[in-house]
Amino acid sequence: MNINPIYKKLLIITGKILFLSFVIVSMAFVNNEYKKKKVQVINIKIDTSNPRMMCSTEDIELYLNRQFELKNEPYQNIHFNALEKYLNEKNEIKQSAVYFTPDGQLYIRVIEKKPIARIISKKQHYYIDDEWKVFKVTTPYKVPLILGKIYENPEIFRQYP
Repeated sequence: MNINPIYKKLLIITGKILFLSFVIVSMAFVNNEYKKKKVQVINIKIDTSNPRMMCSTEDIELYLNRQFELKNEPYQNIHFNALEKYLNEKNEIKQSAVYFTPDGQLYIRVIEKKPIARIISKKQHYYIDDEWKVFKVTTPYKVPLILGKIYENPEIFRQYP
């Protein structure tokens, strides 16, 4: 049986279009099902170079429970940017990343600030981290103390690289 070359080309093109349509519809279906997945487990990992952590997983869970309801929440209702922004505003946290896996696990990765000194003056108490950023004292941490009459505004440390 000989098929006209034009019909053969038309058949091949039609087959490719049907296959591509099937793939696109399947991906849309899978994506829709993925968005309906609910958070089963929340995994919190704290990256620190400090011997003693400034914040614990319990602290982060407390922060999150004040503002967000994450357990059994569908993926599509989770605002990842808002979560990261909220965590990054916390005193002890330098940077955070939040992501979701297909098996229903929400991962929260946090990098702590690393204090290098504590400034104690009559008016102010604050830490300076390894990037010369100032942050307030919430929990005591063992670092060198700088005592005395400090006349400089802590904003001056932001000028250093």
